[in-house]
Amino acid sequence: MARFKSPFALLALTLACGGTQLSTDDCDYREGESCYDTMSAACEAAGCSLEDCLALETYPAQVQCSSGNAAILDATTDQAEDDAVQAAEECGATYDGQCYEAAEQACEAAGCALDVCQQMESYPVQVACPE
Repeated sequence: MARFKSPFALLALTLACGGTQLSTDDCDYREGESCYDTMSAACEAAGCSLEDCLALETYPAQVQCSSGNAAILDATTDQAEDDAVQAAEECGATYDGQCYEAAEQACEAAGCALDVCQQMESYPVQVACPE
């Protein structure tokens, strides 16, 4: 690796080269043996769009193009989001990490009557019995 007498010389060289390919010391994303500061630059070097690019769980993150896997990941993410929305719709109140349809049920599980049950302003409502 070349040594520069001035940090400005290295900066000028980096800017002149487009500012995307980095030394391995400053590497956040990799495509093959090359390092990049952004995922989009690494994906472009791999020959795919950011939408069709996957960053593997390594450091530095290795990128790869995979339209098929991207579709599978999107479908899995969509299903997880749908499940979370459905669970939130069924959960009107919580007590001790458990979900209940209504505050009355959560207060009963907490062991106190609805008229003394404390209901925190949140969604879903969190309940507690006064001490």
